[in-house]
Amino acid sequence: MFPGGLLPLVLGKLPFEPMLLSTESMPATPGVSPGLILLRLDPAFDLPRTLPGSREPMRCWNIMQSGCGESSRWYVDEKGKLQAVAFAGESGVAAQRVAPRFANPTCRGRRRDYSIVKEPAL
Repeated sequence: MFPGGLLPLVLGKLPFEPMLLSTESMPATPGVSPGLILLRLDPAFDLPRTLPGSREPMRCWNIMQSGCGESSRWYVDEKGKLQAVAFAGESGVAAQRVAPRFANPTCRGRRRDYSIVKEPAL
């Protein structure tokens, strides 16, 4: 079993090949599942994103949760750091890492590293 909260931290360290992971939660899903959630991770190449100043597109994972049929795209830079997440569905919501000078402070004094943007659905 893989703790769901760690997924964004280790995604860039996983081998870039198809795999299955089981977890108790998923960052895009509210709450904890009463049972394990099976995640299917597949490398994706059809919707590339490139960071400013970079020639190569980021590595992209297509992650699908068992039972819901929805997928999300997780983009990781060359250092293995998560840079953007795009969620499928009508909302077309994505979270994208912003440069520290553009990050907004939160009420606890911590910086928000991601901004929420609306994009076309995957």
